[in-house]
Amino acid sequence: MVRSQKPPKLQATLDLNAPAAAGWAPSDLSRAFLDGGATLIQLGAKQMPSGALLQLAQRLVRLTEPYEARLIVNDRTDIAKM
Repeated sequence: MVRSQKPPKLQATLDLNAPAAAGWAPSDLSRAFLDGGATLIQLGAKQMPSGALLQLAQRLVRLTEPYEARLIVNDRTDIAKM
């Protein structure tokens, strides 16, 4: 008897330089991560201004909710607390 196993959980890192270089919007790449099984997205955006980063983080949180996934914001506790 073969037991059905869940695939391992995927944790994805979203460094904003990578999708920009490939012509992807951060939310589109995040959706691809989630569709691929990611349960956690780690957002790195050290150079992004606070207001823009907060807006992006809020969009990504809304995006992750239906997938029951989480978003981590690197190096910005002020944004992560929002």
